[in-house]
Amino acid sequence: MSPKQIVLRDPEIRIIIRRIALQIAENHTDHIELLLIGLNQRGYYLANLIKQELQDILPSLSLELQSMDMSNPIAKLSATAAHILIVDDVLNSGKTAFLAASACMHNQLIKLETAFLAVREHRNFPVAANYVGLSIATTLQEHVLFDNDDETNLRVYLQ
Repeated sequence: MSPKQIVLRDPEIRIIIRRIALQIAENHTDHIELLLIGLNQRGYYLANLIKQELQDILPSLSLELQSMDMSNPIAKLSATAAHILIVDDVLNSGKTAFLAASACMHNQLIKLETAFLAVREHRNFPVAANYVGLSIATTLQEHVLFDNDDETNLRVYLQ
């Protein structure tokens, strides 16, 4: 197995999260509420960081945070919202985000968006990334990994 190469360090990740939150706020100034759905553990972690930033930037926006466990292929939302933002760490094939978007379609959606810390350009499913931290060109054999085990030392690796 090839060694891990750091592509993003903690300070860069924090700046990217702030930038993504600013972009989201810019597109939601006229909305009342936004449901952030974090996919699995790392997506939920990032969604929570984005939520904290959004609360500072746009305090009038009512924010709800929910986790969606994508190991369950028929995941259900426990909340309904007209504006939903799906958050995950890495967009790879697009399958996870596609399944999550499908699960959201039972809501009375007005707007469904996605945010990813890192995006690979090898998608097999029709998923567009609305907010992207880093777009990275990789080979099919390489993997992009987000490490949040140490919350004071976040990292994104290429392996």
